[in-house]
Amino acid sequence: RKRFAEIRRRIAGLPRTLTYNDFYWTNLVVARDLSSAMMLDFNLLGKGYVYSDLHNVTSSLSPEAAATFWREYGEDFGGEEEKAAHAFLSPLVGLVVACERKSFPRWAEPALAELKGGAVLDSLTGWLDGFCPS
Repeated sequence: RKRFAEIRRRIAGLPRTLTYNDFYWTNLVVARDLSSAMMLDFNLLGKGYVYSDLHNVTSSLSPEAAATFWREYGEDFGGEEEKAAHAFLSPLVGLVVACERKSFPRWAEPALAELKGGAVLDSLTGWLDGFCPS
């Protein structure tokens, strides 16, 4: 509670951009000659954090495809502070979404375990103490 104002200010200060928020490989259409690609299903398009959206993409790819993706976009795309913030924001946002459902979804169980086990708090504390505000 002592650092709540700082947490809010720091999260609000992270760069935001237009994000897709719903990447899954079946939403990607690639031309046969590989000259172009197009995404489908824009219902979750909105404002968000670059690193979070890139992580969303790579989480559904094979390890090889994810490595290629990060190599092409740059492994620090989104910045180290945003990457560190993602470590606690992602499970918290997932839990908010999960708790809005009639029954708790199985996909949210890892986030709940991170919260109960202290990983979310550890990530938050590390982010607060490890990065100076810009």
